[in-house]
Amino acid sequence: MNFYARSWGTLILIIPYRAYAEVGADLYLKETEENGNFHYSFSDIASPVYYVQTIDFIPKEIHARVGAKSIEEGVRFGNEKLNQICTTDPIFCENIPKSRKKALPFLFKSFDKNNFEFIRLKKGKIPKESIKNRIELYYAWPATSKFGIPSYDMLKASLCFFSIRFREYENSGKSNYRVMNINLNECLNSVLYYAVPAVKRFVHLRQKRLFHMYFTRERKNGNIFLKGEAYPNVKVWGKYKIRYFKREIILEDGSEKFLSDKIELKVTDDNGKGGKGIIEFYKVK
Repeated sequence: MNFYARSWGTLILIIPYRAYAEVGADLYLKETEENGNFHYSFSDIASPVYYVQTIDFIPKEIHARVGAKSIEEGVRFGNEKLNQICTTDPIFCENIPKSRKKALPFLFKSFDKNNFEFIRLKKGKIPKESIKNRIELYYAWPATSKFGIPSYDMLKASLCFFSIRFREYENSGKSNYRVMNINLNECLNSVLYYAVPAVKRFVHLRQKRLFHMYFTRERKNGNIFLKGEAYPNVKVWGKYKIRYFKREIILEDGSEKFLSDKIELKVTDDNGKGGKGIIEFYKVK
């Protein structure tokens, strides 16, 4: 999972601001079949988990909080992420001295199989009550303030997107079909809740209308490939709109077992302020 949001401008016409936030979380999961459904449980972290955020309206600092298996790995990964952001989006790092571009290392309390788990039903839905996130991280260096990494909570919330319908009601097997009445309200607000604490206090996204998504279906090499795209251009808050929604799924032909499921989402205003996200679930071996 990767989400990022970027914004800039003035508040009340006179107060300038610039804000950047990015979140990433990546896990290996073990799959076991239970009564035709599939249970997924924590196996290992695939890469360091991270949360990047600018500090203050005109950024005086930018932090990369990173959870890794060692302090050295966390600091190295955090500095690489900061360098990448400051190179590709320099507006958010302007006038911030090197000493205030901080990689803050976190460590994991345990690597237990119950740390993260959920059930995916045969038809694809992930029941909300089956999702459990028990991953705990702690800041590796002494600190007086309390802060953490919300990335795994956001990963848990983002699984909501995989429960959005992608099949035809009649399951006709057509090579082209339409899925109607898609509503992203619950999923968007669930993810936003953990994103930026200051934002969730005054922003509640509400999709102004439902939208449809057109899919293509292809059988190839023993698998079923489904691809859907939509450009709904529908408002969710102020001038911000859902601009793009894409889903690509690979199913094992016959069993229709999920081999891959990838969702891309873009929410911006007319000037490009806003965010993008990718949530991906795929079999690695």
